[in-house]
Amino acid sequence: MGGLKALIDAMPDALIVPFVVHNNYQIFEEGKFPLKLGNQLKYSILDAFSPNDLDVTTLRVKLENLYRDKLS
Repeated sequence: MGGLKALIDAMPDALIVPFVVHNNYQIFEEGKFPLKLGNQLKYSILDAFSPNDLDVTTLRVKLENLYRDKLS
């Protein structure tokens, strides 16, 4: 959580834009690159929100829940 806290401390007015990469495990199945032929990389950009009123632990839980909901 140190990185997330450092980012919020450095830029407290910034919005957080959650970015989800679907099936990203396929990219690294057999090493980093090259990608296997036919792999499709899909992603979703979720709604931005302000972290102003959230402590780091609450923010982490919120992000995890957003990612889980989108990936299930």
